[in-house]
Amino acid sequence: VVKAQVHAGGRGKAGGVKLASSTDEAERVARAILGMDIKGMTVRKVLVAAAADIVKEFYLSAVLDRAERRILLMGSAEGGVEIETVAADNPGAIIRRHADANLGLLDFQARDLAFAMGLGAHLKDAVRIAKGLVTTMKAYDADLVEINPLAIVRERGADGSPMERLVCLDAKITLDD
Repeated sequence: VVKAQVHAGGRGKAGGVKLASSTDEAERVARAILGMDIKGMTVRKVLVAAAADIVKEFYLSAVLDRAERRILLMGSAEGGVEIETVAADNPGAIIRRHADANLGLLDFQARDLAFAMGLGAHLKDAVRIAKGLVTTMKAYDADLVEINPLAIVRERGADGSPMERLVCLDAKITLDD
């Protein structure tokens, strides 16, 4: 997959994320993306990464809730799209849980969030990732740490057997200046 590297959401919808099946095709796609205008920004760099066989996409973020003076985790089984669209069209699809500013996200809170998002089959990884968002947020004084999409992907195990894994496919961090 070839991804435009610009400070804007919606790169895929704007044509800034493309699949390629060979190195030659990846080079052609990268040349087409470089120089594109995405939301008023010129693409000057691309990221080339292995494509994932996505089974299901999710959204997960930690954001500073100033009114509550706590970290708010937001998750949704409707990942891969702009969360603002989900919030406007289907607000009930967003799961919200607060973490303690000092203690972080406790294990039972992370498990509750994972089950509410439908990630029970990937509970251990979901808990680790959710707690990692809060840890990262606190360590870097971030306003937002977002994974979109968080995805269940299909892979082959060491013995060649099919398996599914929960992975972060794209992330965004906003730091407090």
